[in-house]
Amino acid sequence: MTIRTVLLKITKPNGEQIDITARSLSGRLTRPEDFPDIVARLLLEEEVSIDLRDVGPATLTFADAEPVQTSLALPSFRPPHHEYEATVSMRFELTARIECTASSRAEALYLIGQVLRHERKSPPGFNVVLSDEDLEDFTSNLDYAASGRPHLLGVHDHTVTDIRERLLITRQDTSS
Repeated sequence: MTIRTVLLKITKPNGEQIDITARSLSGRLTRPEDFPDIVARLLLEEEVSIDLRDVGPATLTFADAEPVQTSLALPSFRPPHHEYEATVSMRFELTARIECTASSRAEALYLIGQVLRHERKSPPGFNVVLSDEDLEDFTSNLDYAASGRPHLLGVHDHTVTDIRERLLITRQDTSS
């Protein structure tokens, strides 16, 4: 596919100017991962300070020349990946039958909610009944989750309470 490629102009500290394509620029940057930000800033500011591997500090502008007919293939950039650890509160579904004493359906619903959210202690006559089958399903979901498999069964919601980059500490062998 042929695309009109816009030429860019690099002005070196000594005043020398070089016309360059965006593709060539991305390969010459000291930090290639800055390429998308540099192009975005250039569109807004029309002149951007850059740092090139082979030149050092320079200024980037649009070239005065007409666009060139060429094919443009911007380099695919994937930022470096880091390892993270998160503390997550997972909410599993567990079917239970609750027995309680209340003066109305509304009061029973309210009482059940308060007890399950630990807002009050369970009153006399409040019982949570779990069937063996439901309990077995729940524990198998926990076993599945603990095994490190990619998909957790039965997780209906979650809240990340803390996340931070994992710091990997390596030990150097000093026995030489």
